[in-house]
Amino acid sequence: MSILSRIRDNIGLVAIIIFIALLAFILTDFVSGVSSIFGGPPSVGSVNGTTISAKEFNDSYTNAMNNYSAQGAVTDELRYQVMDQVWTQLVSQSLYDQEFKKVGLQVSGAEVYDMFTGTNINPIVRQYLMRPDEVFDANEMKRRLEQISNDPELRPQLAELEKFLVQNRGIEQYQKMIQSGYLSSLAMARHQYQDQNTKASIEWMVIPFSSIPDSLVKITDNDLKAYINSHEARFEQKDDEVVLRYVRFPIKPSPGDSTRTLASIEKLRAPFAKTEDDSAFVAGRSRSPFVNDYQPLNTFSELIRDSLRAATAGQVIGPVRDGGYYQMYKLIGTSSLETPAVKINHILISFKGNTPADSAEAKAKAAEVKGKANSGNFATLAVENSDDFASKSNGGELGWTDLAQFGESFEKTVSSASAGSIVGPVLGRGGYHVVQITDKTTTGYKVALAEQEIFFGSETEKSVYRTANQFAAKAQDAGNINDAAATAGMVALESNPLLPNSKTINGLQSARQLILWGVGAEVGAFSEVMSIGETYVVAQVTRRRNAGIRDLEDVRDEVTVRVSNEKKADMILEKLKSISGSDLVSMQKAYGQGANLGNANDITFEMNSVPGLGAEPKVIGRTFGMKQGETSAPIEGNSGVFVVKVTAKTDAPQADEATLANLRDNDRASGRNLFMQRLEPAMEEIGKVKDERYKAGY
Repeated sequence: MSILSRIRDNIGLVAIIIFIALLAFILTDFVSGVSSIFGGPPSVGSVNGTTISAKEFNDSYTNAMNNYSAQGAVTDELRYQVMDQVWTQLVSQSLYDQEFKKVGLQVSGAEVYDMFTGTNINPIVRQYLMRPDEVFDANEMKRRLEQISNDPELRPQLAELEKFLVQNRGIEQYQKMIQSGYLSSLAMARHQYQDQNTKASIEWMVIPFSSIPDSLVKITDNDLKAYINSHEARFEQKDDEVVLRYVRFPIKPSPGDSTRTLASIEKLRAPFAKTEDDSAFVAGRSRSPFVNDYQPLNTFSELIRDSLRAATAGQVIGPVRDGGYYQMYKLIGTSSLETPAVKINHILISFKGNTPADSAEAKAKAAEVKGKANSGNFATLAVENSDDFASKSNGGELGWTDLAQFGESFEKTVSSASAGSIVGPVLGRGGYHVVQITDKTTTGYKVALAEQEIFFGSETEKSVYRTANQFAAKAQDAGNINDAAATAGMVALESNPLLPNSKTINGLQSARQLILWGVGAEVGAFSEVMSIGETYVVAQVTRRRNAGIRDLEDVRDEVTVRVSNEKKADMILEKLKSISGSDLVSMQKAYGQGANLGNANDITFEMNSVPGLGAEPKVIGRTFGMKQGETSAPIEGNSGVFVVKVTAKTDAPQADEATLANLRDNDRASGRNLFMQRLEPAMEEIGKVKDERYKAGY
């Protein structure tokens, strides 16, 4: 194959695959079934007032779909992932383009040429315009580029590749410029060294907020509103939210559907019985692969065990219904097994402790029960004595059982016993057992399985749809979906708070259509009957929360806890005013119930928490502002009020220049990496990004 042909085969991937790969937007699939973009709004959002057009978003979407549609079925999770990744990609591109203009950053033609033919050839160019084993030759690359430039079909794709390389090189240069702005010094390193190596040991007294009963704290709505007003940033809601109430109408197979499926699988009986290639026959007709071996009776469904034992080779058993399937089994043949299948009842006498005496006591009781047991009273003895609460109400019945699960000794003893006998005490899992062998066989069975799932038919779906429509009409007449649901003997479920770009509703899958309706509807509005998966849904908008400071009722519980702790802190501080001195033991006695003492050794300023106290940054900060032997004033912390005494303080040893230089270099590297992690989030935060994809139906 010529180089130009190879380029012609591969260059079409460059503009999509490489553009996505290098920017780390790994697109997995593309949403289908969205509304026509040209009949919708002109944009899906904006960055600093610069719009991102719906057509631009849709084109990127479509490219992703074309690239990945061959990889398998599209799931809703993949669709939503692609939506977000394409949006993030376009926002990032717009943010960087605007930043490039602000700082005057340009990628020169010489740089572009160098990426294709110079000493700094771009890895993408090398990958897609050269053979894997080929040594780079600048003249040969120029010749290939000239060929592509003269090809009307490939020329636009080469332009897209060049555009991407320019954008990517610009991002690299911009990021390097930002990184170089983070500086570190030996002075900063010395300060960090002191924070890491100066150590203090403390004693502390704490009066937890929880030591004061909530009943002693009086809180009014005015208190709560005042707290919200003084902490607005904490309770700011950036986007509108909507809450729905909805009723589900699952589409489940009807008795008619069951009858239809039963008749359908019955048609397989004759060919199933006649086939000589059972493996091929059941392929595609069973969820489980064909097992070409003889298996014990207990490995098969209880629905067919008795029929299987009575069947002859070639006989078809069933159909039997197992959950949402009708199943037919064909006995291919039988063979003797070394290990028998055993059907048992048992009485478990468990150990009451872990001592030898506990074991002896359990064994003695099991022997006593065994002495009373016979086939006529075994079930009664099980109800009265067994510690296996799962089986005692059924007379100790375990059925056909895998004996190995009870241990080797149990398996050996019970396997060797004859049908109808009672053995024990037998040591096994959980204690000593008295076992009744009700049946036993050494026959193995080779079986083929064919099955059909019971699907709902079109008439069933229409019937559920009619029911949902009737409910929707009654709900609108009532004006309240809760009342209509209660009248119909149903329950209206409440959604999680939904944002314009929410993807899911608790209790529903593939609910984007319902969310798009909800965010655009008025409070009290009813939806049409919507098809979501295998369910019809009727919904009503019950609450809307506008962007801004949250209403008190939305955050009442959280604010109540915070205000309660503030008031408890005031009560504790007021009581501590009458207690003087620096001896914490004396202060604890003077305060009384609720005050606790403790200590922590070798804490440093850089620690996130205090051993025994948890995350209490004010305690750490106050500690390193005091001298050895000094006792602090009361400190209002996260979980209570603290008094701290510094019992020891050790200054950091003198650091050599090499240590400081190493800290400086590490700080510079980590600081620059941190800059890069925060760069795009910071650009987005100040870039006034408006995400309005929902207006275009995404």
